[in-house]
Amino acid sequence: MPVYVVLFHGRNSPDEQLNDWGEPGPILGPLQYFHTTYASDLKLETCDGQCGELCLVGPDHDLIFYNGKCYGDWSVCGGKR
Repeated sequence: MPVYVVLFHGRNSPDEQLNDWGEPGPILGPLQYFHTTYASDLKLETCDGQCGELCLVGPDHDLIFYNGKCYGDWSVCGGKR
């Protein structure tokens, strides 16, 4: 079953102070897998075999950097989107 990664609480830079919840982000997928190691390495593979990594940024390395934005939260879910 494919999985999807939903990014949210987006901001333009790691040090941007949010007055609200931030911007909703993209839904990545369908993916064969999304793998996290030691809360620092985020690896994924698309259903067509493309492999990739997402970078964690910020002073505490707790924001995913994707397509020019930083996201403070993400969910991994299965099923069709």
